Amino acid sequence: MMRLAQEQEVKRGETHDLRSSNKQQEEAYLHSSEKFYNLTPPALTKLGECCLARHLMDDYRLIESMLGKEKERTSNSVMDPLHGSHPVVQKACSWGDEQQQQSCRGDLASMLMRRAKFLDESKGSCSAVISAGEAL
Repeated sequence: MMRLAQEQEVKRGETHDLRSSNKQQEEAYLHSSEKFYNLTPPALTKLGECCLARHLMDDYRLIESMLGKEKERTSNSVMDPLHGSHPVVQKACSWGDEQQQQSCRGDLASMLMRRAKFLDESKGSCSAVISAGEAL
């Protein structure tokens, strides 16, 4: 009888340990969810930003193509438009009234200008571009 009582006590303890362990795992999961889903990701370093911009170079060339005619593209463009793109791409900002069209072109040009220093491959590697920027 005594042995049966001891075995039951051990089983209760194991059950309690399992429940406690499961609760701890659930809490860890909740905390990790908050950590990974409720915070904004850290910003890229300048080097990371440059590498990403260069990786997306064809996308920026497409944006350059969307600006359309030579006179509408940015005056200090550091790259050529995407060659072989469909002519309809040049009509990306042809919707709406004149103010909306200008706003669209301005937004596209702004995207290019923000990354211009990274997209200019004549300046060398991203490390060289970043180093030159820090020297200023």
